[in-house]
Amino acid sequence: MWRKKMTQEKRLIEIKQMLKDKHQLSTRFLASHFKVSFDTARRDVLRLTTTGQAIRIHGGLMEINQNDVPDFLSRNQIQSPIKEKMAKVAKRFIHPGQFDFIGPSTTLCQLCNMLGGIDLQIVTNSIDNAAALMRYPLPAVSMLGGEIKKKRTPYLFCLLFR
Repeated sequence: MWRKKMTQEKRLIEIKQMLKDKHQLSTRFLASHFKVSFDTARRDVLRLTTTGQAIRIHGGLMEINQNDVPDFLSRNQIQSPIKEKMAKVAKRFIHPGQFDFIGPSTTLCQLCNMLGGIDLQIVTNSIDNAAALMRYPLPAVSMLGGEIKKKRTPYLFCLLFR
């Protein structure tokens, strides 16, 4: 007897419910539970983690504590189309010759990735923003408390800010 397969959307709903109960699930468990390939289960894990609905861990995923704001590193892994759109809108307000402050946030870090080659001065208090801007000769970057020397090697950059 042929059985219709569950859609990804239905699996994702069920996975989120299981995460509430078990707090952590392995990709292998999901493949076995839903009787799908490991690659299909991995795609489900990636969908939930890249949209910020779970945290990716080695071999699977873990629930996000909805009472806490995830830390910067967790939020920075989320490839949110909304964050990208917001960064693109913010970029429209940045023009050559300006002097701009860009504070710390995962969305503003995405904005920094879009500013390569624009002749302006950026001041930031975010090492992540500074690192994103290090890849390009322009814009010039200053950090509160110091200036980024772009001609130094990335290794020295890491040593300077440890």
